[in-house]
Amino acid sequence: MERRPVDKDAPTEGWYRILHKQPRQVIKGLGFEIQSDAIGSGNNGLPEKQTSVPHDLVKTERERLFKDMLKNFRYLRLAGGLYWRGLTNGDKNIVERWSTQDDELVELVKATGVEGLSFEYWSPAPYWKANGKYTGADNSENKLKCFGKDFSDDPDYKGDTTRFLKDFAQAMVKDIAYLNKKGLPVKVFGVQNEPFANTPYSSCVYNDDEYYTMFKVVAPIIKKNFPGIELIADTHHGPHSYGKKIIADPKLEKYVDAWVHHEIGTDADAILTRRDYFLENTSGKPVYQNEYEYLNHPTSAARCVNTVQNIMNWFSAVNSPTWYWIHALKPTYNTEASGYALGFWCPADDEKTISVEKGHWYYNNYNWFALAGFLKYMPWNSRRIEVEEKDVRLENRILSFKRPDGKLVFVVSNRCGKPYTFHIDAGVSATFTGYRYTPEAAGEKSEGVKQASIIGRNLNVTVPDMTWEFWVQN
Repeated sequence: MERRPVDKDAPTEGWYRILHKQPRQVIKGLGFEIQSDAIGSGNNGLPEKQTSVPHDLVKTERERLFKDMLKNFRYLRLAGGLYWRGLTNGDKNIVERWSTQDDELVELVKATGVEGLSFEYWSPAPYWKANGKYTGADNSENKLKCFGKDFSDDPDYKGDTTRFLKDFAQAMVKDIAYLNKKGLPVKVFGVQNEPFANTPYSSCVYNDDEYYTMFKVVAPIIKKNFPGIELIADTHHGPHSYGKKIIADPKLEKYVDAWVHHEIGTDADAILTRRDYFLENTSGKPVYQNEYEYLNHPTSAARCVNTVQNIMNWFSAVNSPTWYWIHALKPTYNTEASGYALGFWCPADDEKTISVEKGHWYYNNYNWFALAGFLKYMPWNSRRIEVEEKDVRLENRILSFKRPDGKLVFVVSNRCGKPYTFHIDAGVSATFTGYRYTPEAAGEKSEGVKQASIIGRNLNVTVPDMTWEFWVQN
């Protein structure tokens, strides 16, 4: 996504009213993923080396990562079978791959204060696969064993799909219990990341019928053992793809707690213009995005502002309770890192990078600045407040919420090509202090560049192009 042509006739002002009597969803907080094991550059394969974070970072850099970048996130997304892929019990269960891996993740959870894991299988353990492997890189049968062509000849199950899936579910229960016992509490669980994707890294492919058949057996067992867990489906297009058959089965649909999409790199406009699509056929369940990044090309200023508006639109248009970026840090030498990472770290085997020491990390500003203000000024469990927009403009967005302490915050963003004035009826007469962000600047420790305070109920906020601001009630 690059900067779109400027519309010379675009309006330069608009009128907005914050509707305090129309509170909306609780915004629980943001999520991130961690590369806690190695992956090949360009997402190509699973190296044996242990290139990962926090593992590779020196002590002071771990502490800086935990305190400066990850402190206010709520969820840590852990990729089962990919970035956590050690094996035990005849390859039936997943555990740490080296003796300190779990302890490193526990240290991260404790030091950052994240509530817990969003744990999702990229691939089940190899025993449960038709090809006996994490990946389908060699074009082997990259699916559950019970859906493979030779399952009727399986010496253990002899074609008994139901018995197989019950045992598979119990293996999932064991994996979740293992993480909980280790001090890595699983708050969210997904049975399969992107079930359509056959990839060179860990994956498992389903068709609609297979996913439904699996979920029908697995979901009740997961919920029986972990009634408080948030069970998500299907990290593709929510109820519009693999979820269709689940929605049609009321006895099964009740086990889904949230519908999750992957609209990776999507223009923020699409979340607004396709709002009805995201909200239909959900049975009233929450809808959100749990992975966002940019594929194929480096990050950019245009993508930075797009990420800001993507977050705003998921919250304001789709009533999402959370939103996830993909990776905290990626290795300096991985080709996908620029579009994926909030920052880069230098592994011990990087022989080319000289701008940063081995075991140290630095910010990827175009991605990091887009999230920094939300982490700083939108505490967990803030309550969104509806905003009446006289004219809904794709390039000029507004989001309003009350923090748990009752203070009002509104966020305004502009990418229309020229300065834009938001005329805002705040619904309360108060003093607000503004913090300005651009793709190039975010102030000390990403707190925003402080603007002059404004007082009153009817506020006029002029925002330069390619800029977003957080206005916080004092």
